[in-house]
Amino acid sequence: MGGPSPIWLTGPALKDTENSLRRFPVMGFDYSQDVGAMLESLIHRAEAIMTMVYAKHPPMYHSWNRFTAIDKTTPNGAGVGTAHYAPNSLTDYDWKNNRYVLSSCDDWENYPEMRGITKTVNHTEWGCGSRIAHHKWWLSHLPHGVGKTNGVYNNWFHYIMSPDWIKVS
Repeated sequence: MGGPSPIWLTGPALKDTENSLRRFPVMGFDYSQDVGAMLESLIHRAEAIMTMVYAKHPPMYHSWNRFTAIDKTTPNGAGVGTAHYAPNSLTDYDWKNNRYVLSSCDDWENYPEMRGITKTVNHTEWGCGSRIAHHKWWLSHLPHGVGKTNGVYNNWFHYIMSPDWIKVS
């Protein structure tokens, strides 16, 4: 990322860009890789940006931590997971795991009016081990509603695609 007060996305700040009028991400893709690598880069961008958005919120209760929860790290069931972990993953890139876990994945369509909807999921939910299918599934669950909750836009793409909206102090 370049511009004033850049945040870490997947690399250090671009040098000599601090006099720009706004922050801007630069993404390049390795064409020797498949589309899964491109989608993973976008998810890492989302992870870095949303972590910054929720940095000043109490970590045990904020929405980003609940969204990225995986079964092995939370007693309350999984959310949607991360770029490297599906809700039921036990290790990095464990998208083929057939272990069933309780997940709130479908309830994120209702954000911020979560209804407590959960279901048991395993690898069949996100493409039976396909990195591309998992990443498309993950991105499809990002909240995209109207308005704000606790000062944060309910449409998280607002920040992911226009990170200049993030207030950095």
